[in-house]
Amino acid sequence: MGRVKEATTLDLFITETQATQGDVSGTEVETRRQGAGLLFAADGGEAWDATALGGPTVRCYLGDNEDRWYMWYHGRRSGGTHPEELSSGNIGVATSTDGVTWKRGSGAVETVRGSGETSLGKGTDVGTVITTNEDWWTFDTCHLGVSDVQILSNSNMRASGGVYWMFYYGGDFAETEVTVGNDTAKVEGLCTRVGLALSQDGVNWARIEGDHHSGALLDIGSEGEWDSMSMAAPQVITHRPGDMRMYYHGTSSITQPTSIGICTSEDGFRWKRTGKVLEAGAPGSFDASGLSNPNVVRLTTSEGGGYRMFYEALDEDGVRSIGAATSKDGLSWKKVDGPVFSPSEEDGAWDSKGVGSPCLVPMAEGKYRLYYAGASSADSAFTGIGLARTSGSDAFSFDRWSPKTE
Repeated sequence: MGRVKEATTLDLFITETQATQGDVSGTEVETRRQGAGLLFAADGGEAWDATALGGPTVRCYLGDNEDRWYMWYHGRRSGGTHPEELSSGNIGVATSTDGVTWKRGSGAVETVRGSGETSLGKGTDVGTVITTNEDWWTFDTCHLGVSDVQILSNSNMRASGGVYWMFYYGGDFAETEVTVGNDTAKVEGLCTRVGLALSQDGVNWARIEGDHHSGALLDIGSEGEWDSMSMAAPQVITHRPGDMRMYYHGTSSITQPTSIGICTSEDGFRWKRTGKVLEAGAPGSFDASGLSNPNVVRLTTSEGGGYRMFYEALDEDGVRSIGAATSKDGLSWKKVDGPVFSPSEEDGAWDSKGVGSPCLVPMAEGKYRLYYAGASSADSAFTGIGLARTSGSDAFSFDRWSPKTE
């Protein structure tokens, strides 16, 4: 297998410059037609992500011959028994040479074999990489969502280099009784748990059976606890060796606001729930109805150290935006006032009714790319994935990407 490593900030400065100056005409047509920021969208056809998609998890890696951008994300076709407002379904991968123009697959990934080159080097493996589990007793038989992929090493595994770790979540077909007003219904897929899969190449994945009897890494909270119905969207930060922290969102009921919590682990396999770190805001605020899909960035010394968290916020009218919080130790957090990224004000834009699932990629000189999901209809699943970039020196101000501004 060829040399592969995650790109550094300096490496990404070169990539950013190439993306700015390069040929993006193919993407330009689609973006100008459907609104600024859009990279790709569900097309309503027969592909695995034809109806909804979300959870962009973007990484840039350096190979022997060329740099490669990879995006793992989840999507679904029409149908399914879990709620239609969820974009989770199966997990797939898209590839790019600049992080702007992406190649997607319509079905199961086709791996390059026997060519003498790794699949990562070829960059042609696109499509679904993990689908719902066929083992009836597992936690992820109904739908899957991805939220974190990293290259990590572990003393318990033998490998010539780092191994890809995917932290994901899934729901099963167990029915949850939901009561809204005078109406009661039984809904499948609402109870979600957190899982782990490992890979040597980022394309071929093996699920790791966790400590819970369903195969999940750990169980949801007990009855009466804040996350007793669901745990979802895990993202892991290694604070120091032997101190791994998983941020996730959870809730005890569909009628209760989601909150963000933390689990801790020494090795990444065995986890302990610690408690909530961020809760819904006051009535009338942009995150009054819940926080979800946390994305935590560890700051460099030149940036002042500490952490920033970006999260999906929900207000009382059902509008989704992106909020932020800061922390010195990753445990105690202070919210930034108001949303840092809001739905487009352009009438009919692809992301005019909601934005969320933030994924921050650090670039040069303290800049960041913000990959996110968007929706054009209220109370619907996300149907597109877009890109914004930090504006000026303000780390909490973003402008939507567009060829017009390159």
